[in-house]
Amino acid sequence: MKSVKSIPLSELKIKASSGSQTALLQLGKRASQRPQLLLEVLPVFLNHLPFPLPKFAALKETQRDERLASARHSLVALGEALESSDALGYPKVLDEIEARWDQLREWISFLSNTFIITDSSSFASQPLPADEDRDELHRALARLMSAFIVARRTMALLFQQPSIFPIAIQLYIIAAQNPPFSLAENKTQEDTLLYCSRVFNGIQMHNPNEFDWMNGMLGALNSTSPSLASGVLRRIIHEISKPTTEEFNSRSLKQALTILSNCTINSMPFNLAFIDRRSIYWVCLTMRRISGRKARFFQEDFYYIADCLKLCAMYLEQCFRDFGHAAVIQALQGKLLSSLLKSADFILVDQKNRSQGFQSSLATVYKNLLHITAGYAMYYSVAVVLRKSLRCIEERRHAEHSKSRALDSDFKAFKRAVEDRITVGYEWSMHGMNYCANSSIVKNSNGISIRKHAKRSGRSGSTKAVGSRLPPMMDMRDKHFSGWLVQQYILQMRPTLLSQQAKHRKKLALPPTEPLVSVLDYTEFPCKVDTITISNAKAMAPDAAWNKLLVEAREKIDEDPLVLSLIPNRYDPETWVGFGKVVAP
Repeated sequence: MKSVKSIPLSELKIKASSGSQTALLQLGKRASQRPQLLLEVLPVFLNHLPFPLPKFAALKETQRDERLASARHSLVALGEALESSDALGYPKVLDEIEARWDQLREWISFLSNTFIITDSSSFASQPLPADEDRDELHRALARLMSAFIVARRTMALLFQQPSIFPIAIQLYIIAAQNPPFSLAENKTQEDTLLYCSRVFNGIQMHNPNEFDWMNGMLGALNSTSPSLASGVLRRIIHEISKPTTEEFNSRSLKQALTILSNCTINSMPFNLAFIDRRSIYWVCLTMRRISGRKARFFQEDFYYIADCLKLCAMYLEQCFRDFGHAAVIQALQGKLLSSLLKSADFILVDQKNRSQGFQSSLATVYKNLLHITAGYAMYYSVAVVLRKSLRCIEERRHAEHSKSRALDSDFKAFKRAVEDRITVGYEWSMHGMNYCANSSIVKNSNGISIRKHAKRSGRSGSTKAVGSRLPPMMDMRDKHFSGWLVQQYILQMRPTLLSQQAKHRKKLALPPTEPLVSVLDYTEFPCKVDTITISNAKAMAPDAAWNKLLVEAREKIDEDPLVLSLIPNRYDPETWVGFGKVVAP
């Protein structure tokens, strides 16, 4: 009996045309090795994908099973044939695929919605194949679509309407819920996740309609079980919990962190499911664990580790922007500062790896984290935790600082700004202030005017969708503390602010009695100082008592500057409008 590998091509095509699974797979392998054969064997694969789709309800069960099995085997073989880097380099092959794209898309949609995407309306209409068949089909669909990411012309097919985005997103999310290979010992599922990730990242990077993509991702995530969050974190925890004697899989960790980033950056409510599972703590721990194993990494692993650290830092930065001071407190309690200092060695590695397509370098993201954290030192709740974190760093100074000192200058600037705010705010604590932390209780703010502007941000999600681990807004103690700090800084900077207002008034040729407003922007590091007109100030803080403030400002035109301060907060910053006052807090 002849081996399949020795069968002539003409005979192999006949066997494949009759539906032989072995012949189809062998035909796909030969086409991947000799891409010029693809045009010749492509009709054999497509003949098992009839178009329009047959009416399966009218077929007998055996006929239906045979048709579906042939279609699945054909897709597996086609994915094998197209995976070669040269397979789509022939214009005639591309012409044929473009001409038959409607046929391929129809089958991809049908098989995905019927057998893989369990919440599809057509799911119950067909019997579910065995688990191994379903896994094989999932991999075949993902592998086929991943082959289209390589060439520009086939990539364009994925963007045609009706869009295949929802299917690509659902296949990716379903694959992400599977446990890692080292736990499940299912190589098919791990390969499926790899192919789905390629499709997801490729479409996300080259998609001409970002709005449709984000809406599709948001809809898919909002209909997904929160167990996805547990599955993704389980992958991360599994990778960082391996004993030091076991080989570290930096590629698997990067893939798990990429899934975390893809899921959370598109849906704020879904990110709450991660945070309720202590994702911020686990990400900070990941940064320390992988940097602590540097001596055991091979040189080629360094770039993957730098990417892992970058993904961790970008996730934390997104949490800070979405959830404000509450996320910052969680990160500080998870030893954020120690994590940054211990992993700073990889900043130099990342500088050599700037061609990986990330939007910012590791050094830039680390610097952003420090600057955002320093901005939230204007909160009493954050300042208390920061003081403890800095004290711990000082106690273990030699162990915490990296040998490369790559982050030293940025950390020193951060430390100076934070310690200054803690020192200035210490007087507030010395006066025995202890406001109730309930933000719904209205208290007299000693003349401090703090206004909330909670406009919806561009990120999708409800402002009320807040989990038990994250309070929704500043409490009264934080508001009074930040207002006190602003007043003290006004007193320190009074001569400078008055001088800047006088110069600005002269530049704009305004009357000597025309008030101007100084801006202290604590959303910038360490603080951006500017001078603006009254009209611009009213636009920034429309709810302030401007009539009363302007009367007082004209009376103190050369004595006390009118100041508008921007204090970091989730969504839009808190605004404080008033004058410096030498009073107890």
